[in-house]
Amino acid sequence: MKPTRLLCLFAGTDALALCLVWLFVPGTERQIATMEEMNYVFGVSTRRHMDYQIKEVAPWCFYHYILRQKGLRDLDPLYRYA
Repeated sequence: MKPTRLLCLFAGTDALALCLVWLFVPGTERQIATMEEMNYVFGVSTRRHMDYQIKEVAPWCFYHYILRQKGLRDLDPLYRYA
């Protein structure tokens, strides 16, 4: 395999891995201090997390970072800490 094709193969798998991690791995925007807060994060189903990432976060990132629109509303939080 030529070096260019090998580089394209690795770049493609890296892009695929980035998309899969963004969709399937729940993240937190702040430090989790207690086990109860961790239960809130991992208590959300994967389907709900994916829907939130696709329908809420992706359009917000597109308008904010690509189109540079100002005055966008803040995202509703996915996790509700007690």
